[in-house]
Amino acid sequence: MSESLGAGVNVSQDFGENTTFNASYFLTDLNRMRERTVGRDQLLGSAISAFSDESDHSDDNNFMHVAVLNAESRLGEGHDVVLRGTWSKAISTVARIGQETTTDAARVLLNETSVSVDDDRDNVSGSVHVTWRKRVSDSGRSLIAEGLIDLRDNSETKQLYTESKLYRLGDLQTREEQRQEQYLLNDAFSQAQRIELLQPLRTGRTLKVYVQRSASEAHLDKAYFDLVGNQSVRNTNLSETFQQHREYWRSGTAFHFRNEAGSRWASTEMKV
Repeated sequence: MSESLGAGVNVSQDFGENTTFNASYFLTDLNRMRERTVGRDQLLGSAISAFSDESDHSDDNNFMHVAVLNAESRLGEGHDVVLRGTWSKAISTVARIGQETTTDAARVLLNETSVSVDDDRDNVSGSVHVTWRKRVSDSGRSLIAEGLIDLRDNSETKQLYTESKLYRLGDLQTREEQRQEQYLLNDAFSQAQRIELLQPLRTGRTLKVYVQRSASEAHLDKAYFDLVGNQSVRNTNLSETFQQHREYWRSGTAFHFRNEAGSRWASTEMKV
């Protein structure tokens, strides 16, 4: 069974003859509930040797916000600025309970397993892209500057419980349980700046020269804790921490020409 809800709003506005603004916002809510029951007969030759019964219940809830922004301003003849932006936030929860039992042909209990999972996630992402263009000569030579920012911030908390029981002739022999808490933080940030000179040559031919800087940072922190009694013990085999930073410069030239056969690009590039 599933239920969904969606709503949105869009706003557009012109400020004079040279500036336009458009923004939109969307909200979605999706809930899903699932019940599953499975029965299996295990055969040994033509005779039934065991029965397996499995049941599973899950409840998923997903809530999302999305916002989009577009703006453009004409500053003069051959001179404009364009802004593009997006932002989203997703919140989700998952609750699952499952159980499986196995009995022999006489319906005597052999083993039993139960699982419980609670998972909460919060994911945020966004980006902003700005482009500035200006024609600097009557020949069509143009200067273009761009800036880009992109970010991501994700977090997750999960609680896991499993219990396993082993029987012999219907009597409990062994019992094992595991309780674990899992925490995940994953965020990233990147940015880029680019300056480009565009020079039209003859009809269908264009020369482009550019310089670009890019930088990015990423961080991952995955922490697992086993619950032993009332104590929380870090599981070092499953936990990990990771950090990364990159920065580089790129410059190059590109030559574009167009004829009856189509468009072609020829370029050279240097990266540091």
